Amino acid sequence: MQRRISFLSVALALHAATTAAHAQRAAAPTRFGVLGGASAATFHDAEAEMRHRVAALLGAYAVIAVSRHVAIRPELLYSMKGAQAREIVNSPAGPIPSTFTTNVDYVEVPVLARVEVASTGRVAPYLIGGPAVALRGVCDTEERGVVEIGRSTDCGDTVRRFDAGMVLGAGVAIGRIGAGALDVGARYDVGLVRIVPGTSERNRALSLTAGFEAPLPW
Repeated sequence: MQRRISFLSVALALHAATTAAHAQRAAAPTRFGVLGGASAATFHDAEAEMRHRVAALLGAYAVIAVSRHVAIRPELLYSMKGAQAREIVNSPAGPIPSTFTTNVDYVEVPVLARVEVASTGRVAPYLIGGPAVALRGVCDTEERGVVEIGRSTDCGDTVRRFDAGMVLGAGVAIGRIGAGALDVGARYDVGLVRIVPGTSERNRALSLTAGFEAPLPW
């Protein structure tokens, strides 16, 4: 009799564990998404007073569940960063105000931890954070003034071709678990690499994003 009870207890425990595992997988399948948004970027610790460059942020990501409320979120992004500066340029006609815009675009790979907080029904607020590495793509400086408009100069090697930093943010996924969901978020990207050799300039960007995520149908 005791052997039967022990066997039944083990069987029930195994059944409960299997059911819980299946329920967890059903509640948090791996999802894939696309996102787009706008970034206000600048150079931190620059010698001149810098203004923000407003540009686009585009990419794709996955949400890989570790537990019911914790996931890993790797991303592949095309991130447009840079900054603006306004200076007075001396010319034969006298001082002329000019705007210099440095456009620095990156292919960026953040690997973020995603933690859901106080999720209810179809609404799942979350926090994200983690490291990011990036390779520089397009890089040029545009000068716009009264006399000369649209002159562009390639950055060459004056801006490093590699960057690394930390990403911190928050968002909310709105939709059914196991189905498609709208994802809206905000993030702050803090560069850790001095992007211009011999200076203390580092990338900074505040981004607002919107996207859509869903599990694969197979």
